[in-house]
Amino acid sequence: MSQKNVSFWSGVDIDGQSLETQGFKIGEGWRTEHEMVTTEGSFFGIVFFRKDGFGDRELVTDQTIIDQIKAMHAEDQTIDAKRDAIAKDLAEKLHGGDERAEYMIRLHLEFEDSLEPSPTERKGILFFPVGRNATHEFYFGMKDGKSFRCSVGPCWDDNGEEGLDILVSEVKDWSGYCGHF
Repeated sequence: MSQKNVSFWSGVDIDGQSLETQGFKIGEGWRTEHEMVTTEGSFFGIVFFRKDGFGDRELVTDQTIIDQIKAMHAEDQTIDAKRDAIAKDLAEKLHGGDERAEYMIRLHLEFEDSLEPSPTERKGILFFPVGRNATHEFYFGMKDGKSFRCSVGPCWDDNGEEGLDILVSEVKDWSGYCGHF
């Protein structure tokens, strides 16, 4: 029987003691694989592995639900294939089929949950939105075979007036943080 990973994280104060001494119990059929406790005891993480098979109450057996899940999966695969084709086609048109451009456009379509690309021009470079967080939007772009990152977010001048900070940087690749979705 293959093991299934389940992670559990909590900010509960456990005073540097093990989970077991704090009264934390692991359900039957599970075993603790790894436990972490900070020296301050203010944060812990634990990974469980399932050692027994799933019981009848834990498995979906309703055929209607199974059919709905299969239909959703098939629809997701169809949308993914369309996004791949759109990204490939647009990368060919804009950047001669550069694989990096295809990757960038594919990330954009997934981020926007769309089949319609919506690039924006910033500082003479065509950028595609690929992520955001609470304060910033993140974009990837290409021009003349070079890769660029762009972040857009609030800034304040010396008088406390809010403005918009647009940071464009040439990068070797697009690795690293680009928001979340």
